[in-house]
Amino acid sequence: ANVAAYLSSKLIKSIKLIPFSPSEKFYRVLNEVQKAKEQIVMIENLRFWPQEEGNSEAFANEVASMGDIFVNEAFAASHREHASIVTLPKLINSCVGIRFEKEIENLNKVLLKPQKPVVAFISGVKEDKLAYIEDLKRFCDQIFIGGRLPLFLDEDLVDPMLFVAKLNQDKEDITLKSIESFEEAAARAGTLIISGPIGKYEEEGHRLGTKRVFEAVSKSRAFKVAGGGDTIGAIDLLGLTGSFDWISLGGGA
Repeated sequence: ANVAAYLSSKLIKSIKLIPFSPSEKFYRVLNEVQKAKEQIVMIENLRFWPQEEGNSEAFANEVASMGDIFVNEAFAASHREHASIVTLPKLINSCVGIRFEKEIENLNKVLLKPQKPVVAFISGVKEDKLAYIEDLKRFCDQIFIGGRLPLFLDEDLVDPMLFVAKLNQDKEDITLKSIESFEEAAARAGTLIISGPIGKYEEEGHRLGTKRVFEAVSKSRAFKVAGGGDTIGAIDLLGLTGSFDWISLGGGA
């Protein structure tokens, strides 16, 4: 509703918002779209429909029936096997959006012939981030792990490519010695990827790790890429937006 109101203020035509109702079938949405005729129509988030996350081909066909061209501007969700991401583009003329194209251009600077060494700071609270470590090893020289993620790793882990931060007693931030290791890595990096806050930055008492590490990244001469919602929130809070070469809308993506 907020997006529809914003777009309506920028466009000549008003926007008809079709809300989600769990008790209704998707064909009712199609009927509402057909009734709208020349009006611009916005449908509530497709992920509210279980068929979207279930990658239903029938659902993708229903969505495809509403138009002639599909533009995917949802980079942050494009690593997911959902109907609108993987099946819909097979059924209708498709392309990526302007922002998505810029994501590819800037992330290719990390993946293809990056400035060495390539260092990644991976933090946050979501354990599933650790599933990306093996893929990161393909193009990173060193990976630093902070946030709550050290709690999910074996304490006896020995891996020369990984630096696993030590956590403070309350587990809400990393130790000073670990902060210094992150800072030293930021200073020597040629390419830096940062995804996830280093500690519970929302609380001032647990912000030190995030503040010092993010500031060290911002001062680095490396090509700097940040990604993910919480990462962007921390960057905004610290006033460092202008210090990064690229801020991606996707964390997992």
